[in-house]
Amino acid sequence: MLKFRGKQLASGAVVNERMYYYVLDALDSNKDITLTSILGVEVSRCNDLTKEQLEQVFDYLVEKELE
Repeated sequence: MLKFRGKQLASGAVVNERMYYYVLDALDSNKDITLTSILGVEVSRCNDLTKEQLEQVFDYLVEKELE
């Protein structure tokens, strides 16, 4: 059984660590995509996202990768 590893955001929310680092790596490797362009609000760091925003960014990046 896989153990859930969590990453705590600045907001206190705990998210899946793999999802968090996937988002970081994807944004780092593609400088044309920013958190602000995905969410439409000014956000500079992944750690400042809410759990819902991180999930939204993750879904966007996975969908973009599948195109």
